[in-house]
Amino acid sequence: MTSLDAPGAEHNRKRLETDAATATLAVVTASPPTLRDVAELAGVHVSTVSRALDPAQADRVASETVARVREAAARIGYSPDLVAAGLKRGRTRSVGVVVADFENPFTGQLSRGVGSVLAEHDHVALLAETEEDGGRLARVVRHFVQRRADAIVVSAAHVTDGPALLEVRALGTPIV
Repeated sequence: MTSLDAPGAEHNRKRLETDAATATLAVVTASPPTLRDVAELAGVHVSTVSRALDPAQADRVASETVARVREAAARIGYSPDLVAAGLKRGRTRSVGVVVADFENPFTGQLSRGVGSVLAEHDHVALLAETEEDGGRLARVVRHFVQRRADAIVVSAAHVTDGPALLEVRALGTPIV
């Protein structure tokens, strides 16, 4: 059964025909709005949008332009691409937290404490469980490094996990 054969398909078919006849058929994409989209709507360069939306650089842009850019961004539902920002700045504002067992009562307290401190510094915790498996610990820690976590907190390590943790440390990722 195709989507045009499904219940309500006649309505959809008529809508598509009407939209096509009036040349208003919108192209639907899976991509969220980009800086370029905001720039086009605001009538400014992409770098101006970038500066206007960055609180640390907004003072370098005329206040009227900042307001126009922010209004354009809100209008199209733009939100920053944190992955791209992390690549550009070399930090992702995320910290990997590795625990042995999600069901351990200590895990909840640890996660809440780490999460609260990170939130005060505009960071988030990425939480993973090892289930007391050293191989899984090594994979999780490697995954956090590959995701460019700014640091890793490990509460699930055993003496035999030392080599995996030293490898991470040697790559420059702070690990506690």
